[in-house]
Amino acid sequence: MPVVVGLIWVSLFMPAQRLSIEGIGMLSFETTVTLSVGYEAASASPGWVSPTGFVDGGGTWASETLAYDEDTVSYAVETITAIGWGNYLELTHLAINCDKVQVWSSYQSSIDLIGVDVYYLDAWHNIYSGAVTVGLYVEYAIGSEQSVTAMRIRYHATKANRWVGVNEADFNEVSLVEDISNLPTSKAFSFVNTSTEYWSNDSAPVWPLDDTECYFTVTNNSSQAVNITIKATDFSGGTPGW
Repeated sequence: MPVVVGLIWVSLFMPAQRLSIEGIGMLSFETTVTLSVGYEAASASPGWVSPTGFVDGGGTWASETLAYDEDTVSYAVETITAIGWGNYLELTHLAINCDKVQVWSSYQSSIDLIGVDVYYLDAWHNIYSGAVTVGLYVEYAIGSEQSVTAMRIRYHATKANRWVGVNEADFNEVSLVEDISNLPTSKAFSFVNTSTEYWSNDSAPVWPLDDTECYFTVTNNSSQAVNITIKATDFSGGTPGW
């Protein structure tokens, strides 16, 4: 007769969250069995992704987190005290597959240029140095898809003591960098008796189910939400080998 197996789990998988699973089996014969559990990333939702941190190497920027607070009214600000280039504001993220970035700038008169670099392959790469536009998103293409971990932005002033702001900056994630862990991957039940219920965590949970009562844990460390499918294989081991 067939084996009946159920998996009890939680629904949608958001970034840096985990999903815990408890398996239950009913066997109609005496044997030794192992239950294996794995996952598939069914779909992802790439697109514009905000930075998650910053580096102000020159120490001249203020309110740096406002450059990625999802509000185009507020901004990170720097005062460029001398004619020439100001300091970089570096905006960071875990590695994502990226083909372009976008920046919304604000500035006082006499700011004429913007420089935009992205970091990949262990080096900074300049993707734009030229005229700056105020008050709207401007996209800057990398020219290829790269595993990017940071961008940095600076501005050029033609007069001293000019202020400039980064209202928003985003990375365009073109495909998800999958980072999902699946531990443990199997449960050996050893010898089981006929017509007996077995839980992979050795005892039935107290409902509602919580993490401490589950045996299998799948964790999404990716930068985006992922729809996943949890799969259990047929039991292995024993005779005839379920």
